[in-house]
Order: sequence, then structure tokens, then C-alpha cells
Amino acid sequence: MNESPLIEVARKIGQEVTRLHADDVDANSRFPVETIDALKSAGLLGAYVPKSLGGMGASLRELCGICEALGRHCTTSAMIFAMHQIQVITIVHHAMDSEWFRAYLADLARYQYLIASVTSEVGVGGEMRTSRCAVEADADGRVFKLIKDATTISYGAQADDLLVSARKGLQASGNDQVLVLVRKTDYTLEKKGVWNSMGMRGTCSPPFLMTSRGEMNQVMTVPFSDMAAQTVRASFAPTLGSYLDW
Repeated sequence: MNESPLIEVARKIGQEVTRLHADDVDANSRFPVETIDALKSAGLLGAYVPKSLGGMGASLRELCGICEALGRHCTTSAMIFAMHQIQVITIVHHAMDSEWFRAYLADLARYQYLIASVTSEVGVGGEMRTSRCAVEADADGRVFKLIKDATTISYGAQADDLLVSARKGLQASGNDQVLVLVRKTDYTLEKKGVWNSMGMRGTCSPPFLMTSRGEMNQVMTVPFSDMAAQTVRASFAPTLGSYLDW
């Protein structure tokens, strides 16, 4: 079977770019900027965006192949690509009926935004399905404020945008959650610690206090419980297994 052209591109990036910087990325706990820039230049950050929106319409199997190609040289680079793609997959699978999110995906394919996930939080014991922070809508219900004390945000300082879990509103219970896409120009991050975990150092995942604002149409309407079960936790594991058997 012929290899996907997308995987071929990733293999070339892995051999010509990722391999050269992997030791330095890990030894100095730094973001693999060379690999991410190469992935952006190749359009691979928008690989899963549908072709109708300007993306490549890649399959999950192809995404896993790209992860494998990068991971042979630098686990950090592969992990960042995978974590970003899980955010893209979540939007594609659960927000395509939103005009705002469709426009965002088109822009992502064009400008190659890097999305980070913000699901961890101080005070919830590592439970992704519980949030203390909440979406605070203004009186008109058009603008929100969101503050989250995150225990870790992988490549948070290097990301273009963040996909953040939070309670649906101030009166919502801890597990009545939504995901919110916040844009780089609309949030601030206050670094609260350091990150130095063997093998993952380059993911640059320290704790941050995130403060953001935005429009309510940036809040995904599908409950986070559904997305977590169907997409966030399930995106890569079964597909990676099928890829290895391919």
C-alpha cells in the first residue's frame, strides 16, 4: 500500500528538521519551534480540517502516521502535534453547525494556528470532568469572562489559541461543563511554576493562571461530557492500534 503523501511530508520533516533538534529540545526543556514551524509551513496543523474549509481532510490514520513519523525522532514534537490535533478534531466533530467555528477552522487551515488544551485546574484533584471555573456571561448574554487556575497548560505560552473547559455558567454544577475557544489577543497567562518532566520537557507545560474574554459564540454548545467520551479521550488510542497493524 502506498504511503499517504501527508505522512511522507512528516517523515521528511522528522528526518531533516526534528532529528537535528531533538536532543536540545529535551536537554533544555524548550519548545520544538523548528519542527512546529516546519509543520505549519507544510500545512499540517490544519490537516484534519475538511477540504471544504481549506484543510487537507486527513484521516485519523494519517494523523497517527504523522505522529509516528515525528515520534521516531522527538517524542515532544509528536505529542504536541497529537494534542493540537485532538483540539482540531473536537471542533470538527462537535461544532461544524456553528458559523463562527466553521470560519475559525477555515482561518486555522489558512494561518496554521496552534491550539492548546486547558482542562486541568487547581482544586479538582486532576479530574478532567470537573471544573471550578465558570463562563461568566454579561447582562446581554453576548460577552463572557473566564478565569481558570490551571495546574498545567502544555505549550501554553507558545500556542495561538486555547480550548478551555469550564462550568457552563455561574450556577452550573462542577460537571456541567462546556469547551470555550479563546483567542490569543483575548487572554493573558500568568506563569505560576516550572515544568521539567523527563521525556516531555519540551512540551513546556507549567501551571498558569489564565484570564480571558470573548463572545458567547466561542462557547461550544455540545456538553463537554459528550465530547470527552466521544472525542477527547478516544481520538488516537484505537486508531493508533489499527495504524500499527496496518
